[in-house]
Amino acid sequence: MSTGPAHILLVEDNPGDARLLRELLTESGTGRLTLTHVDRLDAAIRCLTQAAFDIILLDLSLPDSQGAETLVRMHEAAQGIPIVLVTGREDEELGLQLIQAGAQDYLVKGQTTAPLLARALKYAVERKRLEEELRKKTRFLQSVLDTMAEGVVMADERGRFQVWNQAAERIIGSGPADIGIREWSKHYALFLPDRVTPFPTDDLPLARAIRGESVTDVLIFFHRPHWPGEAWLSVTARPLLDDTGHLSGGVAVFRDITAAKRTDEALRDSQERYRLLVTKASDIIYRTDASGRFTFVNPVAMRIMKYTEPELLGRRFIELIHPDHQPAAERFYGRQFIRKQPSTYYEFLALAKDGSEVWIGQNVQVLLEEGTVVGFQAVARDITDCKRAEEARLESEERLRSIVQSTGDAIILMDTRGQVAFWNSGAEKIFGYTAEQMLGQPVTRIIPQRFREAHQRGVERVAAAGRLTLQADMFELIGLRKDGTEFPLEFSLAAWTAKSTLFITGIIRDISDRRQAESALRDSEERFRAIMDNSPALIFIKDLAGRYLQANRQFEIISHLSHEDLVGKTDEEVFPPEQAAVFRGNDRKVLEAGAPMRFEESALHDDGLHTSIVVKFPLRNAQNRCYALCGIATDITDRKRAEEARQQLAKDRLLLLESTGEGIYGIDRQGRCTFINSAAARMLGSLPEAFLGQDMHERIHHSFPDSTTYPRATCRIQKTLEGGKGCKVDDEVYWRKDGTAFPVEYSSFPIIEDNQIIGAVVVFLDITERKRAEQQLTLSHDQLRKLTARLESVREEERILIAREIHDELGQALTGVKLELCLLHDQIAEVSPMMRKKLESISTLVDGTIQSVQRIATELRPVVLDQLGLIPAIEWQAHEFQARTGIQCTLDVYLRAVTLSHAGSTAMFRIFQEILTNVARHAQASVVHITLQEQAGSLVLDVRDNGRGVTDAELADPHSLGLVGMRERALLLGGETIFTGSPGTGTAVRVRIPLDQP
Repeated sequence: MSTGPAHILLVEDNPGDARLLRELLTESGTGRLTLTHVDRLDAAIRCLTQAAFDIILLDLSLPDSQGAETLVRMHEAAQGIPIVLVTGREDEELGLQLIQAGAQDYLVKGQTTAPLLARALKYAVERKRLEEELRKKTRFLQSVLDTMAEGVVMADERGRFQVWNQAAERIIGSGPADIGIREWSKHYALFLPDRVTPFPTDDLPLARAIRGESVTDVLIFFHRPHWPGEAWLSVTARPLLDDTGHLSGGVAVFRDITAAKRTDEALRDSQERYRLLVTKASDIIYRTDASGRFTFVNPVAMRIMKYTEPELLGRRFIELIHPDHQPAAERFYGRQFIRKQPSTYYEFLALAKDGSEVWIGQNVQVLLEEGTVVGFQAVARDITDCKRAEEARLESEERLRSIVQSTGDAIILMDTRGQVAFWNSGAEKIFGYTAEQMLGQPVTRIIPQRFREAHQRGVERVAAAGRLTLQADMFELIGLRKDGTEFPLEFSLAAWTAKSTLFITGIIRDISDRRQAESALRDSEERFRAIMDNSPALIFIKDLAGRYLQANRQFEIISHLSHEDLVGKTDEEVFPPEQAAVFRGNDRKVLEAGAPMRFEESALHDDGLHTSIVVKFPLRNAQNRCYALCGIATDITDRKRAEEARQQLAKDRLLLLESTGEGIYGIDRQGRCTFINSAAARMLGSLPEAFLGQDMHERIHHSFPDSTTYPRATCRIQKTLEGGKGCKVDDEVYWRKDGTAFPVEYSSFPIIEDNQIIGAVVVFLDITERKRAEQQLTLSHDQLRKLTARLESVREEERILIAREIHDELGQALTGVKLELCLLHDQIAEVSPMMRKKLESISTLVDGTIQSVQRIATELRPVVLDQLGLIPAIEWQAHEFQARTGIQCTLDVYLRAVTLSHAGSTAMFRIFQEILTNVARHAQASVVHITLQEQAGSLVLDVRDNGRGVTDAELADPHSLGLVGMRERALLLGGETIFTGSPGTGTAVRVRIPLDQP
């Protein structure tokens, strides 16, 4: 900097910070300087291409670049110009990382002083100067090495120098001295290679050559006599012989190897430093050939990538890069190869041997030989933690930004002038103004007019004091929305300084809902109190020591204590000792368990001992700590009594099940037995427990009487389970354990709970004896029916016989009497008028008797039935009935002839006679309609009247022998007689008798 003004490039987007740095540079006394100021990274890079600079002051946070990326881009563009970073973050770890990435120094805004800035600039420039001098010295030494020549000296046998060439003079630093051999070491300050021990005179190469010895490349260290510095000589000496072959002296040829020696030492030092740097460095160092295959890797590379040296050497560098990053890396380093860019910086994601991901940031230099790229050399660093930290920082910033923007609270930033500098989305929702509408506007827009003056005074006090003094952490005020409505709000304030400017941050919450919630809470507490006081249950709250904190009115009534007298007391002070001990013990169980528990507790009340179900549970605060115990007691005395009654009823029910002779069992929805009484088990041939859980259909109801399978789907009990309808079955079989079947009559009923079918109950009877009795009864009925048929047949035969005898014998006799009376009348009519009258009277009596005989004979067996058949007989009987009773009869006949047996015709006629008799006696009818027809191979007689109608009771009356007789007559012939009727509509009778088959 002493050779001219220092040219400084300042890259800072904040005018205030730029002005401050300019002032600090002026105060630092660093001498003449010129300052170029830009506020964008792109502008700075353009300046570097247009002018030369000695140093760069760089702000990390710029509008067009942020963080470490700013340094990386500037470092690439600066081409060796020292960079001093200026940032607002005081982060020692970050500063170390940035210096390792290429920065010369790291200054924190707000903590930078003029001396500190001067020191940073001085060190940066001095380092540059030293680097330039080192390059010049290297060129100078290289030039010396290139032009160095050998020195040659000769001496006679006495040690007197004969030849001393210019190279020797140049190398030794002086010409020959007129001194003896013994003085050479002292005069020329010659030392052994240890640089401390004077070189023994007798061992000097030239002295030995004078003695006839030959020596080669003897190393001598000496101090130059005429100028400061030290020198190294490599001496080769040979003896000189005269013409006679005698020793005449010696010659020494030496080279000033000082530079070579120093270069060799420097090379060894450099190699050692390089070795130490490479092996001890914390960075990855490697070299590759032009194809990108590793030719060298340091231990750090092997440690980070988890490969051994043999595994890496010869392997392509690109293979270690994550597949997703390989294309971009190949393009990047391909451009560097093609363009022969000296140095580049690139970051990529690598994969270690174990598959773990490692972020690598590396500077890569192109290795050139005669303009051809022969390989690459890289210094790389594991930046995984930095990447993660950066990602975490970005995530944290994004999370903070998200929180600020997503919170329902308003967050407002205000300067000391009372103007809004930040307005989040919560503020937009609460006040109705957008950020564009409020930024730069006075915050009084959201304050009601009556409070604005006080607010302004507060802002002025803060501005004057330069700090914020608060009397409380939270405040409640009234806010003003954009629509002019006012609402209650709660807010907190905090002050902070940025760039010497005081800002006030306010966090505001709309507490309208809270106010409403508080009101609702008060209402809820009142409702809670009302519920407690009007609840029939006993409700109480105790603290952890067992003292009552609260109890409802029912508790106070039971305990005969007022609220004031009860609060603060323990169970021992309210209840007898035994009861109190039980209550307190249960309380401890709940508190120890930390969970609700149920107890059955008894307490003596005015009307005796009462039992209650008490639910006790801990009450917890917001920190989930138990602070009290609550209990709710429900009096179950009546329930206990009902339970006892239920148990007694269950016993009675069990007794009933066991005492009945019917078999009873229950099944679930799957048909498994849930209970069975002893009678059922006895009938089924096993003990009751043998059936529990068994499939009852498969066990006792699996087959029909003929042993064919009884499908479960058609089982009536199964249908009860599926449809929920009870059923009664009169004739099926159950199977015993021994494989025998017996007939049963059973009923099944569904068990329904909560509108769901959960099972069924089956009640059954062994009807073996009844079946046997029914068979005997059927046999008896058959025998009786046959007897009845025989009796009817005999009776008809007797009627025919009697009718014939009456008609033939009695009729003929009466006819004879009639004839005799007529003859007698003619003979004595003139003799005695009185006798004539008597004869006429007797004749009339005989006529009546003849008619009676004819009527009786007809009733016993109508001649028309035997002579003309059934149809004329029915017609005759209908006319006879109408004539005798006055009831109108209509007859419809829908067939010409009847192919019916004699017995069938007789039965049909007798049934018809009985029907007309019942009409005359009971029907109170005025019209009878008769139909005779053939249907499905049977003769069908329908008789319908318009009388009062037969009743069900009359039809079911066992004393109605006429009805029974009609049924039996038809039944004997395989037919039937059906009676129907209803009050007011008349009676209908249908008689069906099968016709004779042709």
